[in-house]
Amino acid sequence: MGCAVAYAVSRRWQDVFLVEQLPRLGMATSSRNSGVIHSGIYYPPGTLKAQLCPEGNRLMYEFCAKHNVPHRRMGKLIVASDSREEKELHALLARGRANGVEGLRLIGPAEIRAREPHIVGTAAIDVPSAGIVSAEDLVKTFARVAAQQGAEIVTHARVEALEPQRDSIRVTLRIGDDATAKHETIEADCVVNAAGLYADDVAAMLGNRSWRIYPVRGEFCEIRGPRAALVNGLVYPLPLPEGFLLACILRKHCGARFLSVRPELTSKERTTTSGTACRFRTLREARRRSCRKSKRVTCSSVIRDCGRSWSLLAGRVPSISSSRAIRMCPK
Repeated sequence: MGCAVAYAVSRRWQDVFLVEQLPRLGMATSSRNSGVIHSGIYYPPGTLKAQLCPEGNRLMYEFCAKHNVPHRRMGKLIVASDSREEKELHALLARGRANGVEGLRLIGPAEIRAREPHIVGTAAIDVPSAGIVSAEDLVKTFARVAAQQGAEIVTHARVEALEPQRDSIRVTLRIGDDATAKHETIEADCVVNAAGLYADDVAAMLGNRSWRIYPVRGEFCEIRGPRAALVNGLVYPLPLPEGFLLACILRKHCGARFLSVRPELTSKERTTTSGTACRFRTLREARRRSCRKSKRVTCSSVIRDCGRSWSLLAGRVPSISSSRAIRMCPK
């Protein structure tokens, strides 16, 4: 978000500073996500998200095409697994149309199977504007173009204090490692808070403690090899009333991914990716064993939470012999 803001603001004004507390841009949530380009179908009509997401969807495709960011407009299916879910599916379709999401249509079992031979459902919403993008490349491109437009990018710089002045805000930065850290100040006419998981901490520096961010941990189960063709595109079950999407199925450049998002609170520092993966030869093995790398979130719980998406698959997923078939990794 910070890189996108810097890109937009530096098109109109000079003396734009982008401050990143980590050694490199995009090391936190900016590149640790599913990379889905959303359509805006889920949000309540009249809200800012409902108004801005469809427009952001269009602008995202334009930016990616102009600056050669790897992306794919592949569409998405939101599937009702049985007739009991069809009423909710029709309500979601009406909400998406009210939000101005273009091209939405309801399809039946035959068209579902034609597009996704391994998916079973009684009906589905076809969302043609959804897609995927390489999140890491997107962050780098926003930053590169912003720098070309004159923005100054300062990494390994943590905001220590924000002090309102008469006509400005004084920003105190701590730059560098503990052993070599130095403090600098910037007098800013305007400060945009795009601190991600730490946005509440930054807001509190100016006295706004009315809200707090509670991080939620997500995990991917990734299928590689010949079984990656189980899914051709984005396939989602209907959202849960609690607001958590327990499972979605993605077809990324590297294979099929199953995303589990669980309502589990962790510290903000635990949300970065360690690069460690748990590998299983079969889905059965993944169900039996837990991932020792995490005491709170286990691989077996990820498979269990993915139950709604697995239930959309036609029949049972067969055992997979390749050791590269399934890889469990923290989001």
